[in-house]
Amino acid sequence: MIPATLTTARLRLDAISSADNDAVFEYCNDTDLQGYVPVPVPYTHQAAASYTEGYAPKAPWLWAIRLLEEQRLLGVIELKPHELRSAELGYWLGDPHRGQGIMTEAAMAVIDFGFSADGAALAHIDWCAVVGNIGSATVAQKIGMRYEGLRRQSLPHRDRRLDAWFASILSTDDREPQTGWPL
Repeated sequence: MIPATLTTARLRLDAISSADNDAVFEYCNDTDLQGYVPVPVPYTHQAAASYTEGYAPKAPWLWAIRLLEEQRLLGVIELKPHELRSAELGYWLGDPHRGQGIMTEAAMAVIDFGFSADGAALAHIDWCAVVGNIGSATVAQKIGMRYEGLRRQSLPHRDRRLDAWFASILSTDDREPQTGWPL
């Protein structure tokens, strides 16, 4: 369930569909992504279909990231709702599209939606990532997230628990890049 299509200077954030199965399958078989995102390993075509046709239609704030004039999936971004006008921001990007500012641009649009009275009207957005996921942390830093610290073995990842970085942003915070990150 997608509440709204979001657009930026170069991106369109819209619904994930079964047409994205092959791209999800390709991207989720990337060993770098698998090291940070708890997708099943090995990642199968059935897992991709389960994600695009089972999970995605039920997620209230989950977007496919695409270039404005193209249909190809680049990655996904999601706000997972929590109690009391709060949500957790999560995202991943296919390997060929990393390092181009795409996720930062998408994340700013989603944060704007999250805090907008016409959007989700949230007061608080959390973020967490496996320690060492510099790409994800750099995006969080650039969109104004405040680094809150490391929590030891706090993130379940398949058959083990990993250390995780945590950060958040409030609707009243500025969106300027923040200092104090372990990057």
